[in-house]
Amino acid sequence: MLLNDQVVFVSCDSSQSNKWYLGTQYIDQSWQLCLGAERNTGLRPRLFAQFGVSSDAFRNVLKGGEFVRLLHKELHGVLAINSSAKDSREAKTTAKTESKHVRLQLLQAEEDAESVHDPASVWQIELDNATQTGGRSIQWVDQVRLKNLLTHQYLTPDGVLSDERSTRTLCRLVEAERGAEAKSSADILLDSFVYLSSGVKWLSVRPSEEPQPGGQLVVEFSEVKVN
Repeated sequence: MLLNDQVVFVSCDSSQSNKWYLGTQYIDQSWQLCLGAERNTGLRPRLFAQFGVSSDAFRNVLKGGEFVRLLHKELHGVLAINSSAKDSREAKTTAKTESKHVRLQLLQAEEDAESVHDPASVWQIELDNATQTGGRSIQWVDQVRLKNLLTHQYLTPDGVLSDERSTRTLCRLVEAERGAEAKSSADILLDSFVYLSSGVKWLSVRPSEEPQPGGQLVVEFSEVKVN
């Protein structure tokens, strides 16, 4: 697929007998994206922002506006919100009324992060910029926000989600091999090992006696950095 190709987005939810198409509808005096049973004329993918860099190496760089999953390598789990809803449409409507606490969702031994299709574990990385949250590579010196794809809410130092886009929801990715004191202007590469810090606190997993595959572990920001 090339940029500016016209495409149609179809729901791949196998539990539904009918196909659902992504399109636009005029609702409450504004055009809104929504799913419908009627196939529309399609959408054209455009760049989120012009990166201004033409290089194969740039494809492996983490960029503002990208959607990622955060994998804990040792415990084999992904950072996700605590949603008990199984159906994707049900999850989206109940996520904001359920507990907003963030958890480490443990994967089965045969699973990897790329095989997970749960939107609760997808995060958009935004640069700290009031007018341009993406559009360039993210560097180790940058402050960023993590916005959950399912709820469109930001991760806070309390380990919960918030609608507030303020300095309180800012955090920084710290290179695991160099430690907290190393602030480099180098670009962050995809698949880098990082710590997540907010002020003087670090995101870590609360110790558990026996982590079970498919279960959840509590994560929290604490003043003690834990691998």
